[in-house]
Amino acid sequence: MKFLVLTVALIAAAQAVRYRVDIKINNQDYSGTGGGLYATLIGRNGAQLALGILATAFPKSSTVTINRDYGVDLGDLACLVLSAGSADAVLLDSVSVSSDGSATTVSGDNAGDIWISTDTEEGVLAKMWCA
Repeated sequence: MKFLVLTVALIAAAQAVRYRVDIKINNQDYSGTGGGLYATLIGRNGAQLALGILATAFPKSSTVTINRDYGVDLGDLACLVLSAGSADAVLLDSVSVSSDGSATTVSGDNAGDIWISTDTEEGVLAKMWCA
């Protein structure tokens, strides 16, 4: 039985795909957040993968890199959606996402310096970048 459990775990680990998300936070006052950001990836085939909350701290002027393994391979990446985790608004400079299973990197700047927040008087609830 132990052998079977170990074999299943090894197969699952071998099939895992690593996704990397890089988020650069602006250097303006109050641009960082302690409220977190959620991420969803969309593949060229239309499939989606909710990465959940990426992190809860995005300090001003920082670059935060998140690496996570998932048992889902979206193939070539098409879009990244970031949504607010709280009313504590965040101002991004740029984002990028890549994976072991994709020849495409989705990246982009935050043109117009748009804030992301659950308080829609401070910014938008979510922002999307596509390749």
